[in-house]
Amino acid sequence: MEKPLMSIVFAARDTDENLENSWRSCVNQSYGNKELILVDHGTSDHVKQLLGDRAEDPIRWISCPNENRSVALNRGIAEAGGEYVLCVQGGQEIHEQWLEKALELFARSSADAVRCATMYVDDEKIAMIDIPSESASWYRKLLRAPQFELHAVMIRRAACGIFPEDAEGILAEWEYWLQSLRGKKLFPWGDYIGSVVHAAKPQFVGQEDASYRKQLLKIMVSHRDEVRGFGKLGFGFSVRKLYDEYARHVAAGTVDRDLGLETALGKH
Repeated sequence: MEKPLMSIVFAARDTDENLENSWRSCVNQSYGNKELILVDHGTSDHVKQLLGDRAEDPIRWISCPNENRSVALNRGIAEAGGEYVLCVQGGQEIHEQWLEKALELFARSSADAVRCATMYVDDEKIAMIDIPSESASWYRKLLRAPQFELHAVMIRRAACGIFPEDAEGILAEWEYWLQSLRGKKLFPWGDYIGSVVHAAKPQFVGQEDASYRKQLLKIMVSHRDEVRGFGKLGFGFSVRKLYDEYARHVAAGTVDRDLGLETALGKH
């Protein structure tokens, strides 16, 4: 019996660091029945040159110059023909057995998505390892803030949501996962490190940028109806804290006022 097709959507631009190693980690997957979708949203031919470094697998090159990463990822997912999808952005790396290991878990569970552990490497040293734990409240935690890296989760193609194309980065990924995993079963696999990030810590930890915090608040408010019935989530406290930060930044002129956000919160 033929094993299911698995799709890797690789969104990259020429300015991404560690680009060649990142791409090679996708090409060198031990799992055989896979397709590689290289979405080039850069401004030069550097990404296209990666096509010369490939395995004997179906591969597609999609060009969308000067588009943000969210647009690139949506284009790649739309083209994906696999039963399962893993999104990787330029600079990130995956362990050579990540696809194979994920399929083993899909085969023996009813999970819609599988999450592996993530290793953070800084200056060629292991800085930390983010290990997912089994918890019935994982989606509740996800409603409050981003929880994992993009390439740490493989998901069934049928469950894939859409990245908001007016944004990119960790908050766009967060919105994508909130859409994709709502009402779904996520299998946490803490015993396997399948994803690697070259940084000292997750980009969503300790992020204090005013614009980031404002967008975090907007996304939380847009999903607040999902919180009802969850009990003591601390969601209301988090929203109030973020709104107070937003109000201070507006007063200081460090972020623009958002009347739509204020109206949604009953502040205008």
